[in-house]
Amino acid sequence: MLLAFDTSSAAVTVAVADPLTGAVVASSTTVDALRHGELLAPAIAAALSEAGCTARDLTRIAVGVGPGPFTGLRVGLVTARTMADVLGIEVAGVCSLDILAHQSPLQLPVAVATDARRKEIYWALYDGPAPDGSRRRLEGPAVDKPAAAAHVLAGLPVIGRGAVLYGDLLGIPADAVTNNTPPTGASPSPQSGADGRGAADTSGGFASPTTSAAGDGLGAAPSSPSPRSEAVATSAAGDGLAAAPSSPSPQSVSEYPSAEVLARGVALGILEVVAPDPLYLRRPDVTLSGGPKSVLTK
Repeated sequence: MLLAFDTSSAAVTVAVADPLTGAVVASSTTVDALRHGELLAPAIAAALSEAGCTARDLTRIAVGVGPGPFTGLRVGLVTARTMADVLGIEVAGVCSLDILAHQSPLQLPVAVATDARRKEIYWALYDGPAPDGSRRRLEGPAVDKPAAAAHVLAGLPVIGRGAVLYGDLLGIPADAVTNNTPPTGASPSPQSGADGRGAADTSGGFASPTTSAAGDGLGAAPSSPSPRSEAVATSAAGDGLAAAPSSPSPQSVSEYPSAEVLARGVALGILEVVAPDPLYLRRPDVTLSGGPKSVLTK
């Protein structure tokens, strides 16, 4: 079996899939920016249990390598590399922005913008989908202030949490963020409705696939996300995952990379695989010591 997970954003997302077909048999996503270390291991255990297998049945691991905040990203990559080393299997890294780009149903070039904190975004540009469903990255990943990246992203559908947080600075019309409407002059996706719009989605400008009951990544997006912590788990039984204070909202998940999309993309070879090394794009908030300081008054 193929185990896939990503912790590059506020979401901890896990999926177990067939390593050849990419068919997802179990998945869960919990949105909580402060508990990656607490949530990942139980989520993996729950997904494996739901899939009816154990870690020994895994033949490959896929993990998002970022870019993302230092702590959350480190949790996922250390877990992936440790499990792969113990089990003697391959671990495939994938740029987390690539995963988000593949979550768009639009048959157009798209941009991805995620929350980099410090009032910045991680961004990348992608070509329209190829016949096999893959998208070629044209530029990025990079990190910038939203206003500095706005001219690069101008005219493109923008996917991800960055579009929700900084839509005004990126020049995204408010109705585009809330209604998933392609930019003026852009041709709608074949999955769009009769009015030329995609399914209503408040998930941050054009992010689309979310978790459905069939586990196919194409669920409909409801209204607004809950505050800090929200869980979307496909397991019906009590599986130890953090419970959400309200009903699950796939909409909130569509702002973040999906482990289901990661699993299918790696299994089918439509996501570019890289080394499982963290993609930080900037140094952590630490500095080298300048040596001891004198406490004597001059």
